[in-house]
Amino acid sequence: MNIYNRKLPELSEEQKKSPYAGFYYDPIEDPPEEILNCLTGRPMNPELSLDFDDLVKVFLPDSLPADNGWCIRKDGTGYSVVRTFMPGITEQMEKWWYGWFPDPGYDYLNYKIWMPGWHESHGVPLIEDVGFGPMEIHSGGFMDHRILNLPKGPKELDPDYLHCVVSSGKCRPKKPAEGQAVGSGGKVMMEAQAQCRPVECAEQALPRGVAEGQALQKCSCESHPEEGWLYNTIVKCFKLYDGGMQTISLNYLGVNIEDGRFVKMNDVDPEKVRLFALHNAYECHRMGTLLPKLYKFANGQK
Repeated sequence: MNIYNRKLPELSEEQKKSPYAGFYYDPIEDPPEEILNCLTGRPMNPELSLDFDDLVKVFLPDSLPADNGWCIRKDGTGYSVVRTFMPGITEQMEKWWYGWFPDPGYDYLNYKIWMPGWHESHGVPLIEDVGFGPMEIHSGGFMDHRILNLPKGPKELDPDYLHCVVSSGKCRPKKPAEGQAVGSGGKVMMEAQAQCRPVECAEQALPRGVAEGQALQKCSCESHPEEGWLYNTIVKCFKLYDGGMQTISLNYLGVNIEDGRFVKMNDVDPEKVRLFALHNAYECHRMGTLLPKLYKFANGQK
């Protein structure tokens, strides 16, 4: 049974007016079996995880030690990798997607359509459920490949490279607002605040899906005490292949980037590492199956 197809909240009368409203009810399909087997079973060997200095392997063709899996690293932090192939996705379609899904119209319905019942809002904060309750994510501090100190430019390492997004944030449980139900299953609210450092992006366009100024802003942490935070760093690379596009997503739970290095901030719960990885796999696969239909619809094709 696909646990990602849950009973959906009803759309408002205003949301039903969106030309894309019908896609909200498209079922979420399972990722390929070989991916699910890696993310629903036992953890991978931690020796196959990538350290900061190993991240060049993400940009080199066929160099990943493992395409899919999750583990607790020797230092107590979490690691996961998900590689998703999206047949039929072109660079033009991918660019269109990153303009489409963050649109705030109809109460962020496009973002909800991406993962119905799991995505709630792409505003500030971003809100989504990754398997253990909604997360509230403050999305500043997006970076590009240059934070990774690669020996060459990504296009020199792999001509099929499109772009890369790197982001660091931190999460903590948050009680629901007064009068707000916690929900079934004892769902936990979590709050994430992005790394507090401005990033210079003058040499290159901002990562797709990042609004002008968003990657350069310096967030304010004075109102966010350090106690209780769980850190998370994501590296996501997009490449073309013969017949479509692929994404390589690395998730480091309990880790921050400081001065061009990974820094351990927390020990982590193994189940949260696995659930983050599983959610990422469903997100990427959903993008790959939904985007061709959306793109045809948007361009008046049948």
